[in-house]
Amino acid sequence: MLARLKSVRGLTDAEKSVHALGLAATPQERWEMFENSVRSFGFWKHSKPRKSASS
Repeated sequence: MLARLKSVRGLTDAEKSVHALGLAATPQERWEMFENSVRSFGFWKHSKPRKSASS
């Protein structure tokens, strides 16, 4: 994928590399990359289990 993106203008080599990784990844790998990036920014937090109204 990186070879295909070499001719794209307006992107640095680092940006092309990141885009190539995303394009070459499977859907599961893309989801894992998304989760990792969101966690690294601190936006992904585990939700606390809600207590039932009856207890």
